Amino acid sequence: MILDREESFLSQTKRHAIEIRTRWGATKDGKLCAMEGDVYGDKGAYAGLGAFVVKKCGIHLSGPYYIPNIRVDSYSVYTNNIMCSAMRGFGVTQAALAHEPQMDELAKRLGINPLRFRLMNCLDNGLSTATGQVFDEGVGIRATLETIREVVLRDPSLRHYWEDLT
Repeated sequence: MILDREESFLSQTKRHAIEIRTRWGATKDGKLCAMEGDVYGDKGAYAGLGAFVVKKCGIHLSGPYYIPNIRVDSYSVYTNNIMCSAMRGFGVTQAALAHEPQMDELAKRLGINPLRFRLMNCLDNGLSTATGQVFDEGVGIRATLETIREVVLRDPSLRHYWEDLT
């Protein structure tokens, strides 16, 4: 089955439009210390899975980073737009579009390499997530960031993106 654009809009649900407002705090040496967020999700005219998607967006708004002080409120709003539903990522995609650019901005303002800033603040075994859950194993963000660092350092054409990584 192949749908043209009009058929897709008429017959398929779409990802939730979400407005996110955040405030972040970090120490001068680059440690994240606080994050506040408000998430407003457009559920369309019907409930569907909207409340769960918007809630998940709020839960994941701090990203894969350890932040000791977090406040996030999520609001699901009925509108006259088309109904939305769960898509790949279930609200996490929208959250990432808020927290990742913020990591770059904070790193820039603090004069810290963006990858180094992420490594300084990423979740690790034994640290708590935004919901207070502590993982004893299986936290892969540090290994992923270290692999990125190694690839960048090996490839001279990429080094200009990430100065000060050695």
